[in-house]
Amino acid sequence: MGAVLTSIVLIPQSYKIIRTRDTQSLSLYMYIIFELSATVWITFAILSNQPAIIVTNSIVAVLASIILILKIINIIKKNEKP
Repeated sequence: MGAVLTSIVLIPQSYKIIRTRDTQSLSLYMYIIFELSATVWITFAILSNQPAIIVTNSIVAVLASIILILKIINIIKKNEKP
């Protein structure tokens, strides 16, 4: 259940950001750390052969990457604060 919740936690946020392109209230640093965390978990899961952790954190990494990329684009284009 924890793996499922971890995988879907970013879906509503990702959907809203993709739809509105509004990332002003989001922390750039939080999403960088979140992305690094998912990457570390994926690396651990690959090294310890744990497919469930690989899948769940890959989903999280993709969703967090979308948000992070849009945040960076908005910072560059709109002089938005990190």
